[in-house]
Amino acid sequence: MASKIVKKILDLKVVKQLIAWSKKIVLPGFDGIPLFEVLTFLFKGMQESSLTTRAAALAFRFFLAIFPALIFLLSLLPYIPIEDFYNNLLVLLEGLLPDDAYEMARSTMDDLVHKRHDTLLSLGFIFALYFASDGVNSMIEEFNHSYHSLQKKIGFVKQRLTSFLILGILTVLMVLAIFLMIFYKVIINYLIIQEWLPANISLGTLAVIKMATLLILFFTGISSIYYFGNLKGGKFRFMSAGSTLATGLAILISAGFGFYVNNFANYNKVYGSIGTLIVVLLWIYFNSLVLLIGYELNASIAHAKADKKITSEEDLEDINLEIRDKNKPEEGDLPTT
Repeated sequence: MASKIVKKILDLKVVKQLIAWSKKIVLPGFDGIPLFEVLTFLFKGMQESSLTTRAAALAFRFFLAIFPALIFLLSLLPYIPIEDFYNNLLVLLEGLLPDDAYEMARSTMDDLVHKRHDTLLSLGFIFALYFASDGVNSMIEEFNHSYHSLQKKIGFVKQRLTSFLILGILTVLMVLAIFLMIFYKVIINYLIIQEWLPANISLGTLAVIKMATLLILFFTGISSIYYFGNLKGGKFRFMSAGSTLATGLAILISAGFGFYVNNFANYNKVYGSIGTLIVVLLWIYFNSLVLLIGYELNASIAHAKADKKITSEEDLEDINLEIRDKNKPEEGDLPTT
């Protein structure tokens, strides 16, 4: 029944025109591969590689990494000698997190900020490093399980070192993003004093500059994940189509999910205090799914490009064989000198 419906849809004139158009159009970042071929490889990979199951496994690993990382970062707050840093951080989190998740984070932070926990800081660093690197390593493992992955062995040491490299890059980018969001007014005032920005610059322009900078940092983080974490998927560009897709989807999902949770969902009324954890886990799951979809897009482009190259080489070999056969003297003919 389903196959008949699909066949009827494919027989529609509009659908045939769209397919014909997609076979001709080449989008930026697709390395010269038509949209139709990329989508064919992408849907095949998503169908064959259990995408939702891999996303669920990855979300669980990330979920385990959150709490040690939060304990370590929050234990650092009393040692940061910056005035109003904690209050500015709360304002930042309130704008980023759904209401329930923000309340849980704020209540936990209050105790850690007003007391110094040296032992907790040391243990938090060890556990945060282990679980965070393990989460990144699991992400690389899920990339390796892609339908488009190459059949080659990756050493344990190489994969672990790659996970630490990605973790280091993401940590630096996250620190830069937090610093920018909290102190962007100070930075803007400094740039105006140095006359690098006009004194009459509008608030709207400043907001656009701020969001564009954060978007670049976020895009760089996802691009780094795909570029360095791609151990079996062929060659990717650093600024890739998958990075662009994942960045856009992650922003849309975070904004849409936050709006839904704050305005329509009633997790706390149904599940009680555990509802906040459900919200956080769902948010991580959707973003894990986005990461895998972006990777599958990059792997699909690489696979389609490699397949096209192999086909071209086979066609060239067939042409060479035909030329050799034509130039081969027939039996009984004397070779020319």
